[in-house]
Amino acid sequence: MATSDAIWRQPVLHLMQDPRSAFALWMPEGFLLLGNTDVHVSVKGAVCWRREAQDEQSSAWRYEHRNADGQMTLLGEVRGVERGWLMSLTVRNESERVWPAVVAPVCLSLCATTAFDGKDHAGVWYRSDGQFKSLAEQHYEGGLPGHCMVLVRGRSHIERTARHRAKWGFAFDESDDGIIAATSSDGSQALTMGWQQVHQLQANACPHLACIHANPFFGDLAPGQAVTVRGSVLVSSGGLARAWEACLASLATE
Repeated sequence: MATSDAIWRQPVLHLMQDPRSAFALWMPEGFLLLGNTDVHVSVKGAVCWRREAQDEQSSAWRYEHRNADGQMTLLGEVRGVERGWLMSLTVRNESERVWPAVVAPVCLSLCATTAFDGKDHAGVWYRSDGQFKSLAEQHYEGGLPGHCMVLVRGRSHIERTARHRAKWGFAFDESDDGIIAATSSDGSQALTMGWQQVHQLQANACPHLACIHANPFFGDLAPGQAVTVRGSVLVSSGGLARAWEACLASLATE
């Protein structure tokens, strides 16, 4: 599942399904948003993923990180299954103030894979009003080309700064369920990412930053409060409908 027994850096884990399908999972992407696109608490100090178990069927990786500044504790877990990975992320507010509307940007980098091309948003999908929609075909409010976001229906926007509006465009059609998918170059497989609670979807088409996000939502966190959200990254065959069924089933069983 990963390249070494311990990875000392930001919370990045390298996932490998086959020689063509290598992904880098940033869980989270070095910071948490606190009710505002430019207000965040950053990961401080080195994060170490450690192998928990490995056999012929699966492997599991875990980290527990208390920030060097004492502001938060993060616990990340990833377990390999037959067609992908099950994940959980726990955030504990160790500060003395309430954190509002906490969103964790969780990035699945597609830069190292040749099977799934995140540089073409025609192959990146979400579901809105029961229909599968390509990011390339949507209309957006603001943002640079290829910098796409989608709010999950029922969520409220966190405060967006002018800088964020200039860079990231939000689709007018909201996501039904917080699942995002990239289809393989030959159309035979779909790579899905989802969580039990998602605030927004996100995708970047820049060649050196190609990625998809389903960003888990933790709500308001009081001092000392911890919340865990579970998710999955799966590779499915048989079309988008089947891929969505598999993703939803994986979230329901956790």
